Amino acid sequence: MALRSKDFLFRRKTKDGSWQDFPESDSWYPANLDYHWNEQTLPLASGGYYGCTTGLHTISFTLRNFIGRIYVLATLASNPTDDYLEFTDMVILNPNGGDLIRQQGTTGTFAETVTGNFTYLKVGIDRDYISKYPSDVQKSLAGKLEQILINY
Repeated sequence: MALRSKDFLFRRKTKDGSWQDFPESDSWYPANLDYHWNEQTLPLASGGYYGCTTGLHTISFTLRNFIGRIYVLATLASNPTDDYLEFTDMVILNPNGGDLIRQQGTTGTFAETVTGNFTYLKVGIDRDYISKYPSDVQKSLAGKLEQILINY
């Protein structure tokens, strides 16, 4: 039985310039001038932080037409900086790169398990294999990560 269940959050500036936390990754639309092609969540205290000795962390990802690579960063530090180690080598959910995205992205909920007495975890999205400077078409087809939930 899981001890805790929490959502990972993405922090972005709103249209009025204030910072706000969102449970989903950024969505592209023509008026979104500050779109995040690659994005990382805020650090989330995990099992090791609370003294959970199993080290088992199950993370679910709810995707909507998502194209990209999802990765998990972990640390054992009690006061983390940006020196996280990449922990997973997750499958690229749509390997089509370049200017041509040939199919719709992945939709659904998927789970991965990571094991370790990590104090903090972060989840990131990497789409640079598609393009470092994406076109509006690429941005519009990239979909989004709607929710990231962790149980430990």
